[in-house]
Amino acid sequence: MIQEVFIESTWEDATTARQRRDERSEELEATGLECLRENLYTVDGRCVFLVTATPVEPELPPVKSQGKPAGPRLRSAKAGRRVPEFEER
Repeated sequence: MIQEVFIESTWEDATTARQRRDERSEELEATGLECLRENLYTVDGRCVFLVTATPVEPELPPVKSQGKPAGPRLRSAKAGRRVPEFEER
């Protein structure tokens, strides 16, 4: 994961910082990463522009089912368990 921060400062206004963040995000997306752009603020109200890039998760092919899902099977009465015998006293 890559995280980069672009901060509004006294020598760079918020518009320039946002443009730099967006350009960097496009560069990272061109390399095959998935980017998330966030607009945050500092305690004193200055803008903070964040880009988070992560590798794209490969999509797994859907699992094909073989007809109906198998439910619980009941044993036939003929091949059932033996009933325990009790001795009487």
